[in-house]
Amino acid sequence: MTWPPAAVATVLVAASLVWRVVLAVRLPVVDIAGWQYHLVTVDVWLQSNQIERVSQNTWTDGWPATGELLTTWLAAFTHTHALSGFTGLLPIPLGMVAVAGLARGFGADRRPALLAGLLFGMIPALVALAGTSYVDPATTAAVIATWWLGLRLFGERDRATALLFGTAAGLAAGTKDTSLFLVLPILGWVLVAAAWEVIVGDHLGAPWRRLRSPAAQRLGLSLLSFVVFGGLWYLKDLLIHGNPIYPIGFGPFPGLPRDVFFENLPPRLAGLTWTEQVVRSWTADWHLTHYLYNVRPGGFGRAWLAIVPLALAGSALLWRSRRWAALWLIVVPAAVGFAVLPSAWYARYTLFLPGLALPLAAVALGSLRARPASLAGFLLVGLAAISLAAANLLPNISIPLHSRGVARLTGYVAFVLTAPDSQRTNVDLAKDCRTFDALPTGETVAITRSYSVPHAAVGQELERILAQPLDDPTSDAELLGSMRARAAQWLVTNRDDGTNGIALADPAHYVPYGRVCNKGLLWRFVPG
Repeated sequence: MTWPPAAVATVLVAASLVWRVVLAVRLPVVDIAGWQYHLVTVDVWLQSNQIERVSQNTWTDGWPATGELLTTWLAAFTHTHALSGFTGLLPIPLGMVAVAGLARGFGADRRPALLAGLLFGMIPALVALAGTSYVDPATTAAVIATWWLGLRLFGERDRATALLFGTAAGLAAGTKDTSLFLVLPILGWVLVAAAWEVIVGDHLGAPWRRLRSPAAQRLGLSLLSFVVFGGLWYLKDLLIHGNPIYPIGFGPFPGLPRDVFFENLPPRLAGLTWTEQVVRSWTADWHLTHYLYNVRPGGFGRAWLAIVPLALAGSALLWRSRRWAALWLIVVPAAVGFAVLPSAWYARYTLFLPGLALPLAAVALGSLRARPASLAGFLLVGLAAISLAAANLLPNISIPLHSRGVARLTGYVAFVLTAPDSQRTNVDLAKDCRTFDALPTGETVAITRSYSVPHAAVGQELERILAQPLDDPTSDAELLGSMRARAAQWLVTNRDDGTNGIALADPAHYVPYGRVCNKGLLWRFVPG
């Protein structure tokens, strides 16, 4: 902390985290993916008081859900989503520690390693995700921790590190399946090395003593913790859907084509090559004055273009110092994964890049003399501070602020700190979907599978029960039977659903209630 660049960065990061805690407490969780599937999984688990299959849509039924376990833990205290925004906030300090640890594992000195961790906490795309239910911060922190702890196992072959390593790898895989290509190389190497030591090691006495050896214990702890915290979701999908990474289809395994999952291309990047999209996104921050939680393009901050050459220099230093494990098990898989990722321009999908580049940059900074290293550190902190301010001084969700300049900033702060609950919680998606607030507490709502935000029917206070979705009924008798079987009092359809025609033809059972958010129609069901 005595190094001036790190001291300045510490103050900035601490202020940012405090402000993000205030926002997570005072503002509702209104991220679109949360209302589509993250929070829906939590809703179903809490209303049934158990971890069970959530078949409300393709995403809730397929994606690994360790991240949703964290959100469920946060929501279980109040039986509301008042604290669910900490899903995207809590992993940030953990990621900072992991980045600093990985820098030390690469051989960086303490000061630049600390600065690398602090700069990670200043990435605007990461900061803007705080207060949401998105699992990207947790995934990134777990991936970086896996790399760090995996490197430690090459020198510190103890059971505690093995347990933490397997847990981190499991959390990475259990929050997002795209993290598999990042953690499997080092996970596989650690497991194979431990198994080889068990097989060929010098074990006295009976052969069964091999199973009690330190190497066998490390192997068992790493593998077991990985399976418990992440692997079980893939086993579930294999047993239910016949595809371990459902809903992504590949080879003989059923599912949707992967292009379906990368439809977020903004118009300004359309028609560009992969390289042009990446370059355009990496330079977009120089034109951004504030950050949405789902920022695109841009998101790595103004310091990113200075970090990249330092990271390349750090990679060269790793090569020169023959740190082959770091290069072949971490740097190369990350580079390959980035190269094959269809949405490589998207900061939310590629937060592992700064998580790796910053430790590499710390290696390069550590090779400089004291004064040049300090100057470079101040430059990075100064550039990062500009983007950090932009990420914090204006809202990352839709809040009605009609003033400009300083008045807009003060209005934002005043809104967060002093606005009454009725205004403060009625923003963005919560405002768009407020029609559902008129529904009585405790009643059951059925939805068709095409309705895109099932969480809206439940509410932020978990006021209503979400029934199993309807499987595209084709007749009045089928729809009527499905509604009665679910004991539902309300039905939500998409405006393009064929179900609407069935409901309109039976006014005795389905009373139109009006339009709701995201192209929904609400019906009052009369079961008589």
